[in-house]
Amino acid sequence: MFEPAFTAGVRPGGLTDETQIRILVCYIIQNFSPVTEEELYTTLWENSQLVNYFELGSAVGNLSRLGHLRLEDDGYHITSSGAMAANDLTTAVPRSVRDRAMDSMLRLRARQSRIAQNRAEVQPYGSEYQLRCKIEDLGHTLLDVTMTFADLELAEHAKERFIENGDAETPNKIAFYS
Repeated sequence: MFEPAFTAGVRPGGLTDETQIRILVCYIIQNFSPVTEEELYTTLWENSQLVNYFELGSAVGNLSRLGHLRLEDDGYHITSSGAMAANDLTTAVPRSVRDRAMDSMLRLRARQSRIAQNRAEVQPYGSEYQLRCKIEDLGHTLLDVTMTFADLELAEHAKERFIENGDAETPNKIAFYS
């Protein structure tokens, strides 16, 4: 039943079995549908190193070809046969791996939400750089501030901090520096 997979780039405790990788893909898509290909790679490979990059691509292709996944404009959706596999075979994937994958996807979706809500843009301003940060909620601007930085690296760092820590609920607690 279990076929060995490529293990390059997989952290200890990650999946090295093709069947387990397929089950994990179905599990993630079942719980977060729709899921884009980029989200799958970010969640299962880039952020958590749970699977090998090439094995993930192979698993998604095989699952699609077998009719367990359906690709639509907004991403992958699970079919009834894929859901059955995710439900029936989930215990074949260690709980620690499932939990790490779920946590990784939750963090990714939370970041996507912050990026959508907390807009930040760096623009050249003479020999310096300006960072414009904006928080919107329900179509209203809650915060709109522009800051000037001496170099691009500082401006980009502040931009990332704003995206990570900006919160429409508490705009007075935004941290631009760590």
